[in-house]
Amino acid sequence: MEKIEKILERYKIYLGVKDVELVVRPYETRSAFTKLSSPPTIYLNEYLIDDEEVVEYLIIRELIHIALHVYRSRYTGGMSYAEKFESTLYFLIPKEKVEEIREKDGKADRGEPEASVTSFFSFLWGLPAPPRAPRLGRRAPLEG
Repeated sequence: MEKIEKILERYKIYLGVKDVELVVRPYETRSAFTKLSSPPTIYLNEYLIDDEEVVEYLIIRELIHIALHVYRSRYTGGMSYAEKFESTLYFLIPKEKVEEIREKDGKADRGEPEASVTSFFSFLWGLPAPPRAPRLGRRAPLEG
């Protein structure tokens, strides 16, 4: 836990975020998330805190979300939220390293629903995920 606190304090300084609380709990399908209430709170998955690289990535990711939300600037240069997020993330961690860490963290971090369902079922019962119904393409217009 002390390592996590040191990582949090270091990146709070880098990103200019002041008051942040940290909560470590076991989650079945989430790696980390943030509540932007006052003060903002970062929730980390207890099952992922053994790998220091993953913890550092998750803390940086959540602190960037807090910094972009709490300390918004009027002058963004036309950048979207995603562009600002990615440029800040890749400034702190090289893109190749981020991809490697996301692979460790699992596909659920990238928003792939099948991966989160699979990890949920395999976590609970050690079973593969149930088959998903195929997606239908565009529906043909009704005739008549």
